[in-house]
Amino acid sequence: MSQICILAALAGAAFVSPVLVSAPASPVALVMGDEVGAAYKKIVEERAATIVTIKYVLKQGDEEQEEEVQGVMIEEGGLVMTSNTLMGGVPEAYKRMMGGRMRSPKDIKVMVGDDNEGVDAKLVARDSELDLAWVQITKVEGKKFKFVDLAKSGKAELGDRLLVVERLGKFMDRSPVVAESRVKAVVSKPRNLVLPGSEFASSFGMPAFNDKAEFVGTCVLQLPSAEEMEASQGGMFGGLRNFRGAVVLPAEDVVKATVQAKETAKSGKPVDEEPPADANKDAEDAGDKKDEKKPGDK
Repeated sequence: MSQICILAALAGAAFVSPVLVSAPASPVALVMGDEVGAAYKKIVEERAATIVTIKYVLKQGDEEQEEEVQGVMIEEGGLVMTSNTLMGGVPEAYKRMMGGRMRSPKDIKVMVGDDNEGVDAKLVARDSELDLAWVQITKVEGKKFKFVDLAKSGKAELGDRLLVVERLGKFMDRSPVVAESRVKAVVSKPRNLVLPGSEFASSFGMPAFNDKAEFVGTCVLQLPSAEEMEASQGGMFGGLRNFRGAVVLPAEDVVKATVQAKETAKSGKPVDEEPPADANKDAEDAGDKKDEKKPGDK
């Protein structure tokens, strides 16, 4: 099962049933509706052009498959930010459980606007703990892309409106689509995070904005450690009952992570993290135990 399928299964599908209203809307409701509509239009007009599609090939076992994920342009020179997990990464807490295996994407192309072919790009940095990855377009050729300036950001507080603009699939011409939620909670553990509603459940890697179209954070995957999941009632799968889908990493933390990612990219170190020092040994020990014969075995 691909990483994208796993995330889709975790996040679930949100379905909102139609609401029948028998009474006419009040003038106050109409004004509020106009404000919401204006916010949607502002987001699409100012931010939709910064949302791109990343196409790449991911090798799984003996098979290779093409994947498409979305990201956001964060520099006019072609730097794109997206979800680490969607780019084949492994959440920090699960590296040991999964043997530290990273699946490196190849033949990466970034499709901007109505471009269905894409331009060449490469993965330049990952942050498995924060669930962020950065992709750089390699053939910029003097182009200047529309981008979200992370330094010019806002802050999301309890009750604030949150908006995400994404792109539909190729079938619908990758048209922009807006999702809206409210800040349901602001937490400080396991780190500072803003919790939206289920409307953003599968918006991994997408930037979140307030109704002024100011960047307030990025939708990321945050899971408890494997030990915490196993210790919860019902074990590992029981722990997934508390999974909320995407949460929002505040803008200031995204900015710090991006600065670090750019420094890492300059260092020339391999992008994909090495497995933990004893991960291979753990896997070998597990294999040895499995192969051990019990008394009486033939």
